[in-house]
Amino acid sequence: MLLSTTQNVHSDSVGTTPTTVEKASARTFNVYTATIKHLSAHLSKGTLTSSEIVDTYLRQIEQWNPKSKALISVASREQVIRLAEERDQERREGMVRGVMHGIPVVLKDNIATDVELGMPTTAGSYALLVGKANLTELASYKSLKAQDGWSAVGGQTINVYNPKASPGNSSAGNGVSVAAGFCPASIATETDGSIVLPALASALYALKPTVGLISRAGVVPLATYFDIPGPMAKCVWDLGTLMDVNWHGDAPSNLSLASHIATAFSDAITLMSAHGATIIDPADIPSAVDGSFYRCRAGARSVVVNAGFKEDMGRYLRTLGGEGGVRSVDDLIRFNEEHADIEMPPDHPGQDVLLRTLHAVPISSPAYEEAVAEMHYVAGERGLDAVFRETGADVLFSLGDGGRHSLANMVGYPMGASSGDFLRLSRR
Repeated sequence: MLLSTTQNVHSDSVGTTPTTVEKASARTFNVYTATIKHLSAHLSKGTLTSSEIVDTYLRQIEQWNPKSKALISVASREQVIRLAEERDQERREGMVRGVMHGIPVVLKDNIATDVELGMPTTAGSYALLVGKANLTELASYKSLKAQDGWSAVGGQTINVYNPKASPGNSSAGNGVSVAAGFCPASIATETDGSIVLPALASALYALKPTVGLISRAGVVPLATYFDIPGPMAKCVWDLGTLMDVNWHGDAPSNLSLASHIATAFSDAITLMSAHGATIIDPADIPSAVDGSFYRCRAGARSVVVNAGFKEDMGRYLRTLGGEGGVRSVDDLIRFNEEHADIEMPPDHPGQDVLLRTLHAVPISSPAYEEAVAEMHYVAGERGLDAVFRETGADVLFSLGDGGRHSLANMVGYPMGASSGDFLRLSRR
């Protein structure tokens, strides 16, 4: 495990439960287990101030971010403490604007933020932003050879539970920043798996909302057909809170681990049944059974992603005014070639995925429309819609591997992630 279980600034031992946090002496809390719910309760009771909360998280970041590289940029201590003090004064005057008032969060680095915060967007309520999360460069849309969680600006994000394991894909820094105790929750983005997979890698809860439910204003696009922001947190209550705040729509060994996962999955089904859920098993997805989903994922879905990236990223770059001479995907490819020592070092070579966009079809073309229609049929009519229609189920519950997350993304449906029994294994 990367992080020490004994050194914890202004906090109790890592084993502290949320109940213990509630009873902790004034001015202390556990950065590894603290949730929005518990911090908000402390603020309401006056046992913590926003200034104290922010100071504690900043100290944790200063100590561990150089090793984890979860954050690509960190807010100015002076500035964010000043903002926290303003939130404290507002609270004293009875001006509390919601549960997130004065609570720090982290945003993925492809979400634009106010320039006055001093944290550039390199791929942006009254909550306080303490940092921008590192990410796989260009949201994993650069090269198949690039490692998860690496960017030329931020370096390699490290999984806090196992430095040799993947930290998840594009939103790796979001998951690691929450698990490492840099913040109670974070806002990430997903095109296809970039919220749920990093959350699973960091033993968190996450929600990839229905496309269009949350505004994408200020989000660097990959392919707007799929793109959507969403939260990662340490409990489901926090996910709901962050969704309420952001609800503004657009116009061991592998063998032993596999055995443990199967047991945990079975236990979860038993627990849901004990709490009144009707379990329908199996609930097979027709297009996954006959293989058409996997063919569509590699074919039609790639057509839509490539076309969307070329169009949407090009439009985004042009709105920036062509800083650095980059106004299109072609310019971006050329920039990487001219700065290969930084953008394509030996451990992260190539930009083969980017190069595919040079041959992308226009989004106004019949080929693009046919690909979208195929996705809707395979992932919808012959996929999720078929299961819901034939079983009458309200929710599908599945293991997080095998690429099944793409089914929801291909039709814009919501999707969540749960840490399962990994919390017990990681002793958080």
